[in-house]
Amino acid sequence: MPCVHAAHTVLVGAIVVFGWVSMGTSNWIEQKNATIPVAIGGNGVSTGRIQCGIMSYCVHDIENWYSTESAKNAVTQTDAKLGSLLCARRYGDHFSDIPFVFWRYATGFALVGLVLWTIVLIGDVLAFCCWRHRILRSMRNVATLGTLCFAVALGLGAYGFSDATPDSGLCQMCPDAKAFKAGTCDVGLSLILATTMLLLSVGVAALGYYVPHVYMGKNKVTPIHTALHDMPKY
Repeated sequence: MPCVHAAHTVLVGAIVVFGWVSMGTSNWIEQKNATIPVAIGGNGVSTGRIQCGIMSYCVHDIENWYSTESAKNAVTQTDAKLGSLLCARRYGDHFSDIPFVFWRYATGFALVGLVLWTIVLIGDVLAFCCWRHRILRSMRNVATLGTLCFAVALGLGAYGFSDATPDSGLCQMCPDAKAFKAGTCDVGLSLILATTMLLLSVGVAALGYYVPHVYMGKNKVTPIHTALHDMPKY
């Protein structure tokens, strides 16, 4: 029976890792021949491969497009050497720095979901030693709420594609883009991983409603129908 608990813990850990990677990295949408915007130090003419996610962006294939020396120092050749998934540069220090409004909301829901699933992981680990039935019963509700936050974040992120139509701003680089459609931009590995993580979280959250029952005998928790049946009759 504890094997079910162990498997659940491993799956929760995978959700936490995949969640932080998929939500935090930049490869949600990608344009291979996008104009480097002046907003990040580009000269508005040179082109390169740009990736954008709800929390971060990345510029690849960058050569001689910097408008100033400070811009060159801000976005270095290091970005070009990183893999498509790992390359990520924050838009800024504030939610308002994220270029699309719906991506700002998506980031908020994603962070809440990640925190909730991290709490579930901590609870699962603690349940191996103490208060297991009480903790596991509580964590299943937290997992459900975290999954709902992930679903909302993914929906808002995809709806935000409508703001990615070509313009002078960062990540406005996808002709024919509309809500839930990236237009001529490619769907990136981060978005695929986020979708997979959401489907996994739905299954694991459902499994979480079963896990507490495997310990009912060990914790001597009597099902309510059995308790009613065994009550003395007068």
